[in-house]
Amino acid sequence: MVRIHPKVSIHRVSKSGSSASQYQTVFSTETGKDLVVGYAIATAEPGEVVSLILQRTPRFEMLLPPEERGVLVSHEAHPDRERELATCITVNDPYVDIETTGRVYQIDLTNVEVDEVADARRVLRRMHRHGGFRLELR
Repeated sequence: MVRIHPKVSIHRVSKSGSSASQYQTVFSTETGKDLVVGYAIATAEPGEVVSLILQRTPRFEMLLPPEERGVLVSHEAHPDRERELATCITVNDPYVDIETTGRVYQIDLTNVEVDEVADARRVLRRMHRHGGFRLELR
């Protein structure tokens, strides 16, 4: 199920410390063979969104070299980026900080339904079971 949540902000913070604020309009989680937590983020164009996706496929990870295993982070606005893996995910309500091999995202989930945030926490725990990144749930 996907729910629309107005005015939930996400900040992309570069490794140098500058940030750009955007508004997130959709939050969703899915489980199955793939473990996925996804965010649809509104752009400056009304009605347009880009995706920030955290994905892990534990079933097939053993086929990858160790340095390529983990939670893949992809942002639709940066399709040319090489494989970006999560190194640390911190959930400190209402914020989620996602550190990757290339950047840091800070997501404010203030206006997201409590059950949706709980679903995301559950999926993040399942992703963490297979190692490869630090998970801090506060």
